[in-house]
Formats: sequence, C-alpha cells, structure tokens
Amino acid sequence: MVGSDEDIEVMKAGAPVTLTVNQILEEMKETGVSMLSLDLEEEANHGLLFSLQNRQAELRELIRHRVELESHVYNDLERQLLMDCLTVERELMKKMLLLKEEAGKQLKQISEGKRSRNAYQQDMIQHIGYFIDNHK
Repeated sequence: MVGSDEDIEVMKAGAPVTLTVNQILEEMKETGVSMLSLDLEEEANHGLLFSLQNRQAELRELIRHRVELESHVYNDLERQLLMDCLTVERELMKKMLLLKEEAGKQLKQISEGKRSRNAYQQDMIQHIGYFIDNHK
C-alpha cells in the first residue's frame, strides 16, 4: 500500500510542484465550488468555466495516474474528500440541467415566434412600374 503522504510532481509555471493526493482532492473540490458559484448567465464567465473544467480534467488525470499506476489506496480523509467532490459535482449537474432547460425554453419561444410571424406575414411582391404625378 502506498501512503497518502507520498507526493505527485506537477508542473506549475515551468517549475515542478509536488502535490499529495489530499492536496489534489482539495483543489478538485475547490475548483468544483468555484464552478458552482459562477454566474453562467454572464457570458464573461464562460471562459473562466472552460479553464476551471480544464483544471479539473488535469486533476482527475493526476488522481487516475496515482490510483492506477502507483496502486494508491484511499484513506478515510481522502474518501471524505471524494464524497465532497461528488456532492459538488451533483450540484453542478443540477445547475447545468436547469440552465439547459431554460435555454431550451427560450429557443422554443423564439421558434414559435418565427412560426407565428411567418403564418400571418404575406410575401410582399413589388411590381416594377412608374408613378406619374399629374398635379405638377
């Protein structure tokens, strides 16, 4: 069994930084909480969401490496952190599903508006011709 105090080396700003599994899980949880707190209705936050998602993917890869290649076994604290991460992920999924439903409703309203406008709007045909003003 490999203890949780063994370190994983990652690159940050060109210099190697060593992280324990506990630190990786803590950062994973913090990243999820940051994503959950974002106002995704603000378009400016979309780039931040993307970068947070990328960071989460990197952290997952570090953990996968640790578990698969180094036969890491989680201790009780790490299991609790994993449960916390899962709870945050579930909350994030709920938030994303609500946003998706809202966007779907808005698209449906737009589509219905176009259909009703087209149903009553006749195609305008303009004939080429001349106008003669007899009151000159």
